[in-house]
Amino acid sequence: STVTLHRNGNVLMAVFPAAVEGEAITLYDTTGRVVAHQSIREGATTTSIDIAALPSGVYIARLANGATAKVML
Repeated sequence: STVTLHRNGNVLMAVFPAAVEGEAITLYDTTGRVVAHQSIREGATTTSIDIAALPSGVYIARLANGATAKVML
C-alpha cells in the first residue's frame, strides 16, 4: 500500500488506496515525535491534515498499514 502527500496551503492532503476499518495517518518530525494524528473513515481514499502550526522542515507520514511518505514543508 502507498500514500502520496500534496501540500495545499496550510493543509497536507494524503492520498492512498481505500482505507480499512481502524486506519489512521500519523505525521512525525525528523526526531520521531508525533506532530499530527488523523483517523481515516473506512473506504476513504483521501484525508487532510492541518499543518498551519508546524514549522518548516521534513516530516514523515505513516499509515497504520505501514505505508510511509516523506514531505518537506
